[in-house]
Amino acid sequence: MKRLWVLRHAKSSWSDEGLDDHDRPLNRRGERAAVLIGAALAQREAAFDLILASTALRVRQTVERVQDQLSTRAPTCFDPALYLATASDWIDRLRQLEDADDLLAVGHNPTLEELVAQLAPIGDESARRRLREGLPTAALAEIELDLSRWRDLRPGSGRLASFARPKDLV
Repeated sequence: MKRLWVLRHAKSSWSDEGLDDHDRPLNRRGERAAVLIGAALAQREAAFDLILASTALRVRQTVERVQDQLSTRAPTCFDPALYLATASDWIDRLRQLEDADDLLAVGHNPTLEELVAQLAPIGDESARRRLREGLPTAALAEIELDLSRWRDLRPGSGRLASFARPKDLV
């Protein structure tokens, strides 16, 4: 059994219009949301074997704030190919993993929303209803995968177990 947690980065700042998109930091709201999501994960006693993430600054800062809330820091792989990746690219990258059972994937929309939709077409109806409204910043989807190896990952192979937005946690 594999578990994939999919987290969209928290809200970023647009205050410096001269910054490259890759270099935009979190704004205050995003910082608070990332801490909320991290605290929710800590409350569930979530522990990750690996965090796989885009290299964008807002993603790195989201990961840092989430990790600050957890009792154990997971090894993190910031992969530049995931910055502009498609859902198919994410699936291909996940298939390359070997040892991780519990994984946190952190990146961008619309890609992550497409990834969740492709991997988990079924699942908890309440979570699915909220997810149909979209994957807002700092939203977290939990996907259960009845797999023993990541290389067997295919669209439709997962079940949406839970979905949380920062506004659900306040």
